[in-house]
Amino acid sequence: ILGRIPGVEGFYVVAGFSGHGVMHGPIAGLLMAEEILDGRAHTLDIAPLRYERFLTSPPPAEYNVI
Repeated sequence: ILGRIPGVEGFYVVAGFSGHGVMHGPIAGLLMAEEILDGRAHTLDIAPLRYERFLTSPPPAEYNVI
């Protein structure tokens, strides 16, 4: 989940890297800085990573469960 949480003023989330946070940390930090300072991320479109995706569509099927 990347971005602001609707309904909670000033609350932003950067979570769900499954242990890859060290690798994704630099770009996640940049994207969140853009989101907080400019109101949206410029470097990449983070819309598919927003919290709202869980509220508006069914969860994707997981085919790689062992």
